[in-house]
Amino acid sequence: MKEVLLFTPGLDSFLADFVLRRDHKKKNVEKMYINLNSLYSQYEIDFLNKLDYKNFHIYDDKLDIFTLETDTHYVPNRNMLLCAMAQAIQDADIIYLNGTKCDRVSDNTKTFRKSLSRVLSLSSGKNVEVKSVLANKEKYSWCQYYASVYPKFDKRLKLLTNTYSCFYGDFCESDVPKKVVGVYTKLPSGKFKKRRELEHLGCLTCDACFRKLCALTGAGLYVRDISG
Repeated sequence: MKEVLLFTPGLDSFLADFVLRRDHKKKNVEKMYINLNSLYSQYEIDFLNKLDYKNFHIYDDKLDIFTLETDTHYVPNRNMLLCAMAQAIQDADIIYLNGTKCDRVSDNTKTFRKSLSRVLSLSSGKNVEVKSVLANKEKYSWCQYYASVYPKFDKRLKLLTNTYSCFYGDFCESDVPKKVVGVYTKLPSGKFKKRRELEHLGCLTCDACFRKLCALTGAGLYVRDISG
């Protein structure tokens, strides 16, 4: 049975991969990034190529989706396009999406996944299931869960350093903002202790960055721009 996880450098994908491997004992799910040629696709690919992921595949026959992308970086029918391509390219039996309970998008609801499963089953001539790995918890709760499994700071820090979410600029690599951030943890007294300074990729102010930083509080990670 061929199982595919639609994958990006985002926090949700990182968490979905973790949950599949740890909770569902899925060791051989193919992680698949499909290049939609959006404003930020090439930088996402560059970021993913720097990480040593197993069972990872980039489909890089670039599609001209850029013309469909809105000012808010929304691509109409994005999940439907991705799932259809994943099924066709990999002959997938199960396709995993990464949306969390707090995602209020029309193309990652239970009804959508059920309907798309029926359509893909009809078109492929076999049973195909579209599932959501993270649908029963909100993003911060998944970060909290990850931290409960990996309480050591360096392991939790991967939620920040091994993920990338930003809607900044034109996304040529030289234009992606790099900020020096301080990463803090909260002491029982309520005070914050700086644990690390590091170079972080992203503007820290766009909607994508904001949602990620809010979710990291669930893992006890507090990030502050100290680049000046």
